[in-house]
Formats: sequence, structure tokens, C-alpha cells
Amino acid sequence: MPGRRPSNSFDANRAASNPTAADWIARLNADDATPRDAADFRCWLAANPDHAARFERATDLWDMVPGTSPSRAPVTRRRAIAGLVALSATTAGGTFAFQAAYAATPYETGIGEQRRIGLQDGSSLLLDAATRVRVIATPERRRLWLARGRVDLTVAPLTTPFTIDAGPVT
Repeated sequence: MPGRRPSNSFDANRAASNPTAADWIARLNADDATPRDAADFRCWLAANPDHAARFERATDLWDMVPGTSPSRAPVTRRRAIAGLVALSATTAGGTFAFQAAYAATPYETGIGEQRRIGLQDGSSLLLDAATRVRVIATPERRRLWLARGRVDLTVAPLTTPFTIDAGPVT
């Protein structure tokens, strides 16, 4: 049409009535996005088969821009409770393991002292001078931790293995 030039200006009314894929990406990633926005988006997708492809291309571009990747999911009450349950279970398990390791009975000898000890499972220890050990000896669990010194161990013949931890080899 003569005398009419194409407009380069942005028409806000047109944009509001005909949102683009980029508009939807911005709206759905906004902090104040609502369930109504999601429902409107699904209607927009269903209105034209080309919308899905356009949205996919726009999403690919959006993901390439630094800082625009989706942030963490919002913390809901259900997620908070699940997190607390997981934290409680982990803490309880760690506490149990810590107590099991340190529930062992400590034995120690001084310089020039030797000591013979009979254990609950029937095993016996002879601690040499300046020796420190911790021991758990029950029918279910048998373990000795040697912190320092030397020990002579006579193991009772049970099916439960007797584990010895003498620390790092130097």
C-alpha cells in the first residue's frame, strides 16, 4: 500500500494477545508464575502444532544463556519434611556407628607393666608395657583396636571372626 510504511515499533496489545514462545519461557520461569500461567501455556501449545516446535527452539536458546537455567525447585512443606526425615535418619545411623565403635572397652598398661585380660567371648589378651587397646568381644562381634604397644591375643574358637585394627603401617 502506498504511503503506509511497515512499523518497527513494538505493539504491546498484539504481544499480549498473541504471546510468543519466548514470552512463555519468561513467564513460566518467573518467580511469580502461577498455576493459571501453566494452564494458559498448555492452551497456547494446543492451539497450534507449530507452537511446540517454536517453544522447543526457544527453550534451547534459553538454556544456552548463562544464568537462565532453572533454579532449584521451591521448598515445599513436603520437601522440607522429607529432608528432615533424611537428615534424622543419617544422624541416627551416624550416632549408632559412632557409639558402636566407641562402646568398646578400653584397656591400657603403663611403662614396665604387663596385664592379662579375659574377654566375654572366652578369648584373652596379654598387654605388653605401654599398650593401649579398645575391645568388643561378644558372640556377635569381636574386634580389637590397637592404639599403641603390643598385644598377645588368644582367640576363642567361635564362628564370628576376630578383627584387629592396628592403624596405618609405618
